[in-house]
Order: sequence, then C-alpha cells, then structure tokens
Amino acid sequence: MLRKYVSGALIPAKSAYVGLATARTEGSWQTESKGYQFWVSTDSNGTFTINNVVPGVYAVHGWVPGFIGDYLSNVLFTISPGT
Repeated sequence: MLRKYVSGALIPAKSAYVGLATARTEGSWQTESKGYQFWVSTDSNGTFTINNVVPGVYAVHGWVPGFIGDYLSNVLFTISPGT
C-alpha cells in the first residue's frame, strides 16, 4: 500500500502512479527510457499490483497527481522468470 504524507499524517495515496523502471535516481524514469517500465494506478486505498513484468532488476518509482515531486524506493527488486 502506498501512502502520502499530508499535514503531519500518512493517508492512502489513492490514484497515485507506481512503476518499476531500471532508472536509479529520482525523476530519472521520465528521461531515462532505456529498458522496460511498468506502471499502474493505485486504488482508493493506495493498493496496487503490477502484472506481466519482464525479468530484471528494478527500482520502484511513484508520483501522486497534485503533489510536487516523486518517490523512489531505496530498495531494488529482482523479478525472476515465473514470479
């Protein structure tokens, strides 16, 4: 579940965009398009599932419409065939 910080509280990041990309720095997914990117929108609770990802090593990126800036996880995710 993705949450955003607003006025001292964490709230569900509904309608946020979450993606897996090979880019490793904040915002670089916008200009670094070598390799695959897989994006989905969260539901009203901030929950999401990304299906049909090509095997590889990815960083998790995210952004919420109406909020400045974007998110980059400091953990890389390795997607293996069949997972």
